Amino acid sequence: MKRFELRSTLPGLDEIGEAVLRKGGSALRAVLSSFFVAAGERSGVLFGPVSLLVAGLGSGARVYDGRARQPGLGAKRPRGFTDTETIPAAARVAIPGTLGALALACAYDQGTSLLSCVRPGVAAATRSGSGQRADMLELVASHGGATLSQAAVQRAWLGQFGPTAGGNSAVADLVPATNIDGSAASDAELSGLPWGQDEGDSAPGLGSGHALIAVDAQGQLVALAFRELPDDLLFEPYGMAVPLLAEPVRRGVSRYAPGSILPTPAALEVERDAGGALVRVTAYPRGRDGGSLIQLGRDPRTKSVG
Repeated sequence: MKRFELRSTLPGLDEIGEAVLRKGGSALRAVLSSFFVAAGERSGVLFGPVSLLVAGLGSGARVYDGRARQPGLGAKRPRGFTDTETIPAAARVAIPGTLGALALACAYDQGTSLLSCVRPGVAAATRSGSGQRADMLELVASHGGATLSQAAVQRAWLGQFGPTAGGNSAVADLVPATNIDGSAASDAELSGLPWGQDEGDSAPGLGSGHALIAVDAQGQLVALAFRELPDDLLFEPYGMAVPLLAEPVRRGVSRYAPGSILPTPAALEVERDAGGALVRVTAYPRGRDGGSLIQLGRDPRTKSVG
């Protein structure tokens, strides 16, 4: 009879997460450690949009919004592109929300440090032969949600995706956002993402949808939906794909509000029984219309997981 388990849509991550759980780590640590291993192995994971749901035994569910945001905060509106102009890739670069969301989740979870979650990712990047990704993950381990606002990273980001390159990224965009967590939308039996009703995949820049879900021996349930971005444009110093989800500013057209969250398909749900005990967590990695799901259940009486 299993008391803990981790399931993933990416091969190899199950073993990473279950090793954490066997050593007494929380479900959150197991999920995030697995995620950062994927980020070390794959260029498109770290800056892709994420949605995280954390539920504890006998407590409500909390959600963390790591979707990408429209750039241009605190910056003067650019002239915008006309219909006849070629729009540079930098104009489509959105601001990743991943790091702020995951760092905040660790801050809420006593005993789970971001450093401990990122270390396996650094090792994975090194094994994969990508010193660039390892360098970025080392920065994440040290600075968490403030990684993009570190001087060297900020200079590189603005140099590649700022106004001089035809993009809209500004200094204020790289400061960690504040409106990234809250209580899950819920009724008596079901809790889920407040933004979990997004339609299925619609933007080609979203790449592939994946999910991680875990239950630990103490009854914490965690579900993470994340996107693996295509390698269409890399943040050059660190070999990481960036989200090409922003709306370019067009001349004579009202621009998409800077700082606005860019919709991404993600649906996560936690179910409870009539007594409030956690029963099952479900992740739809490509949204409810995306045609796939993974689940883990926990028997409230026997505490077995499967």
